[in-house]
Amino acid sequence: MDDDAPEGQKKPKKRVRYLRDIDRRNIIKRIENGEKQAALAREFGVTRAAICHIKKNKDEILSRYNFLVKSAHDMDIAENFSGPSGVNMMVHEIRYNSVLLLMTMLRDSRSTGATFRRVAGRLIMILLEEALAIVGTLSVEVVTGTGHLYQGLKLKHQFCGVAIGAEGYPFLVLFHQMEPQAPQGSIHVEMAADRQGQQVWRLDHMDLPANITQHKILLFSSACSTGEVECKAIDVSRLNSPAIPGLISRRPGGTMFALTRLARAAPAAASLPTARGIRYMAPPRVSADSTYRFGLKLDDVEAQTEEEKASLNQLKAVLSLRNASQHELNKAQVSKAIETFQRFPGDTGSSEVQVAVLTQKILRSTTHAQGHKKDHHSRRGLIAMVEKRRKLLKYLRRKDLHKFRDVVAALGLRFT
Repeated sequence: MDDDAPEGQKKPKKRVRYLRDIDRRNIIKRIENGEKQAALAREFGVTRAAICHIKKNKDEILSRYNFLVKSAHDMDIAENFSGPSGVNMMVHEIRYNSVLLLMTMLRDSRSTGATFRRVAGRLIMILLEEALAIVGTLSVEVVTGTGHLYQGLKLKHQFCGVAIGAEGYPFLVLFHQMEPQAPQGSIHVEMAADRQGQQVWRLDHMDLPANITQHKILLFSSACSTGEVECKAIDVSRLNSPAIPGLISRRPGGTMFALTRLARAAPAAASLPTARGIRYMAPPRVSADSTYRFGLKLDDVEAQTEEEKASLNQLKAVLSLRNASQHELNKAQVSKAIETFQRFPGDTGSSEVQVAVLTQKILRSTTHAQGHKKDHHSRRGLIAMVEKRRKLLKYLRRKDLHKFRDVVAALGLRFT
């Protein structure tokens, strides 16, 4: 009967109502304030079940909303940041014909090594002169040799040149030629693992002048990629001098983030947090030819005599995984996954380690299920492991969204 009804009498299809992140966040706040879910459903044009779903997953929704707000705030700071007084731009780009001429000579494949060094020195000199001119100058009037009054500029601050690592020393040498009386120093930063096994940038050693607190600091970096090394160098400079340091780089790709982080730091802060760089990678496949039992590294051992060489070959034949069972190979692959994702030695309970271990077991069980279609017991175990991994990923996404994305990307998973 419905098909025979006139077209005008058919009930119109209800439009799907999608809520924005800010709407979901407002609904959660209003529920916490005591408002009725039915009233909120009528106001926002959604079902009561949708409101219940939002209330049930409020932690995940608020975490995603806070992450989006923080990302937008960081981008706004990076775009609208205004530097210290006297500095018009946070990143100053030089577009002179002389610079274009030198850059062409640097990129020309026909340039010799001597030509490259000579042109690079001239380019760095122009960069340093421009940096000194924009950091801080004062208008002055001087009398020329002919008695005329000339209006010009002079430097407002005294500068100290600090090189970041060995790559910044060419800047330091040319800076010494320009300002022989200016103090100089260096800061060396290296990547190390903390107690949780995460990669952090730490100060290796530094050589700074005693009177650095009386100068403005110019940090020299040859190339800036992620900005983490520069962030740590800026932290060290702030601890040794209250003056705001300036960063000079030929390729300031990541310098924006370092300067933005410095701008957000409190001026009176005694210390600043360390820039962390957590990098996960997929656990490598265990090679039966180069992997030995008990985690031994027999390939690194060098035999001195023929007798020792024969004994070493016998030991490799006994401990090699070439004659190991599939169960032993699976255990070795799980151990490799734990070693790759652990926060600290012996860590087997963190969420990322459990996800990595379950992923290795799921891969093996999937291969087994494809070859043994009537093994229903293994199939049920595979389904249980997939569900357990899904719950762990959901928990990790709610607690630490950045780590969740890194782990999922490293393991090649798709989480919906």
